[in-house]
Amino acid sequence: MKLKPFFLTFLLIGVIYSQDRSTIFNTGTPDSTNGHIIYNDNNVSYSFSERFTTNNEYIMAAFSFFFGTISDPGYALLEFRTDNENSPGDLIFERTIGLDQNFPNGREYTITVNTECAELQPGENYWLVVHAEEGSEFTWLYPSVYNYPIAASEDLGLTWSETEYGVPGAARVYADAVYYPENDFPGDMNDDFIYDVMDIVSIVDLIIDAVELTPYEMFLADISGDGNLDVIDVVQIVSIILYGLESPLSDFSLEDINDNSPTFGEMIGPFFYESEVSCYYFGKAG
Repeated sequence: MKLKPFFLTFLLIGVIYSQDRSTIFNTGTPDSTNGHIIYNDNNVSYSFSERFTTNNEYIMAAFSFFFGTISDPGYALLEFRTDNENSPGDLIFERTIGLDQNFPNGREYTITVNTECAELQPGENYWLVVHAEEGSEFTWLYPSVYNYPIAASEDLGLTWSETEYGVPGAARVYADAVYYPENDFPGDMNDDFIYDVMDIVSIVDLIIDAVELTPYEMFLADISGDGNLDVIDVVQIVSIILYGLESPLSDFSLEDINDNSPTFGEMIGPFFYESEVSCYYFGKAG
């Protein structure tokens, strides 16, 4: 059986702790020790959220928040949610973190998404939500920007205020851009990027039924490339499965959206690294 890549994420980024991930949302760093006071005390609480929109398909990599401590100890419940009629909706990811009491004026907290598969769709709205664990109080520091979509809750997210545009909390979101290659492998009849007996059956059925094929179906079934669908194509797909004949390397180009990269803004891909080392990443596919 000849196994081919079924999901490609083209990495233009480095390790998360050097902040070389692609930044898809960034309000900037705090410019003071002021911020939204997040608290949870005896059924009295205040939670805060901010919304952003994606422009591509991504796999979530990490979040970064700027908090200042007030209570000791202090714990923040961080959530990433879908949008539900312009308010925080279904939960995608959550994490509780302890806040460092050595930094009452604030510091950055980075939370990686290692085990969960958080896939973001292009053109969709998502919410960063911050709650305080019971008995905790802290500050989500202001950045030097405003006019972001925000909402607040006084019942730990059961209900939210009407979304308005105002000062957000300082935060960043990092993610990996996703690339799904088109199937350019003749013989892979069911588009699963695997050559197996199911592809043989499909080709044989098409030959027996003698149905009129679409151009794409003909492209997949006519392995020999002679313009005819016949036993020669069946023999070739069998040979590929039995002997593991090499299939073409999928090529593609994507814009480098990592602003820390020397090729930022350029269209690059495997062709760009010809005769050099390149990498395909098969991770976090859900």
